[in-house]
Amino acid sequence: MKNAYLKLFRLPNLPTAPGDALAGAAFVLCFALNTGVVKFADVNGLWLGIPIIASAFAALFLYMYGLADNDIVGVNEDIANNSPRPIVLGEITLNQAKIARAICLVIACVIGFVANLSLEWCFGAIGIVACVWFYNRFKNKCKLIGLLAMGLCRSMSLLAGALAVYGAMLGTGYEFSFPLEILYLMLGWTGYIAAVTYLAYDEHNAKAGLGFHYYLLGLVSLIPILGVLKFHPTFRLLPIIVCAFMFVRWILVLAPLKNEHTPADRRKAVGQTISALIYLQLGFALMPQLPIFYVPMLICFAIAYLIKASKARVISGS
Repeated sequence: MKNAYLKLFRLPNLPTAPGDALAGAAFVLCFALNTGVVKFADVNGLWLGIPIIASAFAALFLYMYGLADNDIVGVNEDIANNSPRPIVLGEITLNQAKIARAICLVIACVIGFVANLSLEWCFGAIGIVACVWFYNRFKNKCKLIGLLAMGLCRSMSLLAGALAVYGAMLGTGYEFSFPLEILYLMLGWTGYIAAVTYLAYDEHNAKAGLGFHYYLLGLVSLIPILGVLKFHPTFRLLPIIVCAFMFVRWILVLAPLKNEHTPADRRKAVGQTISALIYLQLGFALMPQLPIFYVPMLICFAIAYLIKASKARVISGS
């Protein structure tokens, strides 16, 4: 039973879930620091740490909600494709999956309430749920819409983290306009996840070598650079390096697929590209160079590495 829930919640991918919110929160804070709205001395203490950590935990449970909803809504498709999902294999029932989905959503809401996250964050959280709902129910109606909706699920998590910090700063008396430059980050996040989803389409039938356009899709990982170009070099250097690294890594992961390959080869590449998202998150979450960001991000990174190095990835069916 325990292993079934590990499969339901895609254990190897879970460490990448909080990083979206952390990256968005760090971006807004760096914008405020870069424009002089706040000083480094002003951002120490619990007043900002609570919304940052709370939005990251909420993002994790909203991500788990989306995974459970995906298996519930797509159960008939999974049966037709003989997918090794826990509901299809009879390891958990449909009702148990629905209960798990509801629990994840309730926990995310409780976190937001207990941490007193702002109304701005609430709009971001609602946006995540809306994108999840739309993707899981309409992904097969139109391939392009499905790709974009999947990407938006992640970029809305980034936005929710940004709004959590922005709302907290407004509530503390800091007045500044929300940085619209975050749209470049959202576009990059959306494009990257859409590219990964496109790579995963029909992975169970994968055989022919990938076309050159698959490699060009990796260029979307460079788009977030545009959001930090006006920042002080101290803030923008790491994101630029990481975005460039992401593009190179995309090419290297896909290189073995240029010739005829198996569905297992494709699934491996998809898993590697999804897990690589944590590098992109690190690049932006570490921008402020503050413990409140690099401690949770490094914990997520360490957990991801331990899962990869252990048998957990095999046990969870990933």
